[in-house]
Amino acid sequence: MRDSQSLLDQLLASGEGKLTAERVHSVLGTAGDDRVIDLAKAILAHDSKTGLNLLTTWIERGLQVGELIDQLVEYWRALMLLKSGSNLEDFPMSPNVRETLKEQAATTTLDAILAGLDIWATTKSRMRGSSHAGVLLEMAVVRLSRLEELLSVGQLVQSLTQNGIPAPSSSRPASSSPSADASKKKRPDGAV
Repeated sequence: MRDSQSLLDQLLASGEGKLTAERVHSVLGTAGDDRVIDLAKAILAHDSKTGLNLLTTWIERGLQVGELIDQLVEYWRALMLLKSGSNLEDFPMSPNVRETLKEQAATTTLDAILAGLDIWATTKSRMRGSSHAGVLLEMAVVRLSRLEELLSVGQLVQSLTQNGIPAPSSSRPASSSPSADASKKKRPDGAV
């Protein structure tokens, strides 16, 4: 409770008579809805250059990288839920964010959204104890921007079979297991 009161005092002291959402984000080092949307748009448009430029500008202005990652995880989670059929009625968000999420979910595959969510979560865990949080965030933006260039396992198998290479089987032959090899070496009398 004391931390909340301290933050409120900082916010009131920093405002010039009027406390706005932009002022709150500035003091707390969090990204506003528009910033998160802008970064998501750049990533989903496969525009890593714009995404990296946005990050550089925001970090120079004091944006807290860990807070941004949390916001991006929530944003990608909302995309996942929308793509999976949820209407997001229980999510507290502005109408602008809701509409943008609906548009992006309609033009993105669930696999890409899940891969993105995994990248954000992995980046968040890798940031703990790292002195290179900004670099890890930049790497995540570039990876997410390139998701379309990466082939799925199904596409790889299809490419291999089209080029005359047999697809790998899902089960191993019995002769390659260690127990099968050992049983072949045993003689009928039980000796090896």
